[in-house]
Amino acid sequence: MWIQQLVAPRTFDLKSVVTPTVDDLSVGQVLIKLSAGGICGSDLPYYKGKRPNTPGFSVPSGPTPPGLPLHEVVGTVVAGRESDLSIGARVVGWATGVDGLAEFVITRISSLVEIDGALTPSQAVSLQPLACVINAVDRLPRLQGASATILGVGPIGALFAHVLKSRGVTRVVGIDVVDRSDIADSFGIDEVRVLAAESWAAECDCVPGLRTDIVIEAIGHQSASLHHAVEAAAHNGTIFYFGVPDEAHCQFPIEIFLRRNATLMAGYTDESLRRGALHEAVAYVRTYPDVFARYVTHEVPASRAGEAFALAAFPTQGQLKVTVVADSLTVAS
Repeated sequence: MWIQQLVAPRTFDLKSVVTPTVDDLSVGQVLIKLSAGGICGSDLPYYKGKRPNTPGFSVPSGPTPPGLPLHEVVGTVVAGRESDLSIGARVVGWATGVDGLAEFVITRISSLVEIDGALTPSQAVSLQPLACVINAVDRLPRLQGASATILGVGPIGALFAHVLKSRGVTRVVGIDVVDRSDIADSFGIDEVRVLAAESWAAECDCVPGLRTDIVIEAIGHQSASLHHAVEAAAHNGTIFYFGVPDEAHCQFPIEIFLRRNATLMAGYTDESLRRGALHEAVAYVRTYPDVFARYVTHEVPASRAGEAFALAAFPTQGQLKVTVVADSLTVAS
């Protein structure tokens, strides 16, 4: 089977390896044939040469394992061991080894749900980030009539805007260094500001009424953005830290946080929550069938995974979700 391996920062090598069989599966695992994968912001540190210290998941020293980094997958079940997913079922969810850049992927059934064929492969794989966003929004208090600011209006930030509006948030402000005005109407963003989170936080200090009840940090990869989220929150506001950090520890503006009487929340869709969140995402798309109409902006053949990751790493106006789609590959043995 084909597999992509990150052999150096920003450099993939297309290889041929032995295809796994049912004998390679543990109880509760399935083997799926990949249809499409979605690139997540949390994949990008690996692509750039970092090895994040994710609790419960470690990357060994030496060459990056084949298939890494990709965890958003949709495909067809071809084998299983004590699985409730039938052979031939179309499924979406997580590649639990973050190794989804491969023709066949071993993953756990607890991170997958079966879906029908109504969505294209790229749209279907987008159910996974939608599930994560819904899981986060479900935990937020006081949504009806609230105002919200989203720091970082990329693929995740856009979904946050849509889901928040659907849950009764009356005003959503999007902050991004990329102009996102072209997608504002599609995702329910009332005001788009093209500036850094730091500049927005400073503006909130100077202009009364700019702070909002909810601030979503959807940037990640930097500790400073959490500081800016706290500064942008209204009194009694809630900050939800969603962006995945590159550092294990960061400084925190505790005095501002204290005097705002604020609440800090964070959320990771752990394995016990994934099936429920994915089912919620499927139901959400039935209610809002146009949610993905402008979401997937780039589909790249899996044989050109490097191009897909380069796009995702350096977003531009008009770009949201980048996916890789399985294609017919010829790999030298």
